[in-house]
Amino acid sequence: MASMTRPPSAEPARARLRVTTLALALAAMVVLAGCNPLSPPTSPPADPSPPQEESPPQDASPPQDASPPQESSAPTEPEPSESAPASPPPPAGDGSGDLALAVEGNQLVDAGGDPVQLRGVNFMGAEYACVSGWGIFDQAAPADDAAIAAMADWNVGVVRLPMNDQCWLGIAGGEYGGQAYQDAIADFVARLTGAGMYVILDLHWSAPSDRVADRQLAMPAAETAIPFWEQVAAEFADNPAVAFDLYNEPYYDELEMWRDGGEVDGYEAAGMQDMLDAVRGTGAQNVVIATGWGWGNYVGQWLDAGLVDPTGQLAAGVHIYPNSGCSSTDCYDRMIAPVAAEVPVVIGETGQNDGGREFVDSVIGWAEAAEVSWLAWSFHVAGDPHLLADRDGTPNGSYGEAVQEALRAAG
Repeated sequence: MASMTRPPSAEPARARLRVTTLALALAAMVVLAGCNPLSPPTSPPADPSPPQEESPPQDASPPQDASPPQESSAPTEPEPSESAPASPPPPAGDGSGDLALAVEGNQLVDAGGDPVQLRGVNFMGAEYACVSGWGIFDQAAPADDAAIAAMADWNVGVVRLPMNDQCWLGIAGGEYGGQAYQDAIADFVARLTGAGMYVILDLHWSAPSDRVADRQLAMPAAETAIPFWEQVAAEFADNPAVAFDLYNEPYYDELEMWRDGGEVDGYEAAGMQDMLDAVRGTGAQNVVIATGWGWGNYVGQWLDAGLVDPTGQLAAGVHIYPNSGCSSTDCYDRMIAPVAAEVPVVIGETGQNDGGREFVDSVIGWAEAAEVSWLAWSFHVAGDPHLLADRDGTPNGSYGEAVQEALRAAG
């Protein structure tokens, strides 16, 4: 979903973080819609508008108008936060130890071949802080031992880490980009996996080099996304506890574009097959997640796309928010369950920002019954929706409590 904070409930769409160039504020725009019964457009929407209330889609029909679901908007430039109260550091470690993840049939399995249902959270910050000149991670939610200890207390099993391809490649971010960014990501990943948590590295924001990657584009830019995945895959190929989420929320709603890429809004877009090939070309056999289009919400034609992975380590990703096109258990049964019968499915983002918990309870309840992995947005003290009331790990209202209870109930 979006990076940094999801927008206020007054705004029906989940606009993803939008960094106002060289300003002290950022407004995010990351959203998902999809699972609409109409035909997909032949060209991408010029400016996706917030989604309207939609009825559940018919089986296997792609969306016509990909409007963003409720999104996470980034707060204004944060003031340096007070240090969190002393917390015991997570277990020391610079690698995954015996932690490993693989695909076997339609299940994810661990190092011993036992089925794994991932349950966890997103940790936003690295997708927008760099391009906005704040640092590598958000100052309001630093990637420190206190954050990892709070995750461990919640019984988080997997952390999805949104990233920015221009910051990784050193095209943007100044002192925070390039090697500094790469080292910080590698260090945080090592500490997370050393603490017993799987990690999903997500290409959240991408743009060609003549633009700033400060928002969600319809498709990732081939110029930056391909070298990004070549480098990231090579860096983490030896850590089987790390999975790769190829692109956050595509919203060019056409199967061929999603799979093969092409010309979009004046730049050459990379398709899912292009990025998958880039990963496998390095020899990396990590699990790869290909998230559907319609702002990540539509997977009705995921199987029809016929992505080819010579390693067989491929999973489907889907994002679900209250104003997504597919946001009811009936729709999950029709659209997501058939995919889950063939390949592992990961709900990479879900949440709600209306002060309640009924929606997220429903999503998690369905996922648990279907043995589908799920992650909530976001382990942060700001943004809509956000899980934390403070850096001690106190849940943010009913929504935070619902996610914390579900994670702890998993044992």
